[in-house]
Amino acid sequence: MKTPSGEVTVDRNGKAQGRGAYLCRNADCLVKARKKRLLNRALKTAVDDAVYDELEKIIAP
Repeated sequence: MKTPSGEVTVDRNGKAQGRGAYLCRNADCLVKARKKRLLNRALKTAVDDAVYDELEKIIAP
C-alpha cells in the first residue's frame, strides 16, 4: 500500500490508510507482478524491490 506520505509498505491486514493493491497469495502472481511491475501501476508510484522481497517472504511456505 502507498501511505498518504508516499511511502510504499506491505499491509498484511488491509486496514491501513492509503492506496492499496491486492495481490493473491500465490508465488506465480508475485512473479508476474514483479516482472511486469504491476504494483507500480496500481499504486501509481515506483515500488522498490525490497517490497517485492518482503512479499516473497510472506508468500513462501
